[in-house]
Amino acid sequence: MRHVLVVGVVEQPGGVADLVTDVGVQVATWKNTQKANDTVLANLKDQRDQLSGVNLDEEAANLLKYQQLYSASTKILQTGNQMFNTLLAIMN
Repeated sequence: MRHVLVVGVVEQPGGVADLVTDVGVQVATWKNTQKANDTVLANLKDQRDQLSGVNLDEEAANLLKYQQLYSASTKILQTGNQMFNTLLAIMN
């Protein structure tokens, strides 16, 4: 077994190579984890967008409801106008 002196440190043969390999493996693992996290984030954003998106059936139902309310309000105003005109006619 041969020992090499590097800047005052006794190093086993292959030790640096093992260290470089370990660092490379760790970096590859982190990159894969980052890719997986990016995929999860993209999926969550898609789900959020789907939930907050416009539901056309619900919007159509709301539109119909508001149209009916508008028609009812118009009839109430017309009835009030007729009553007012009748009251004015009685007073003349």
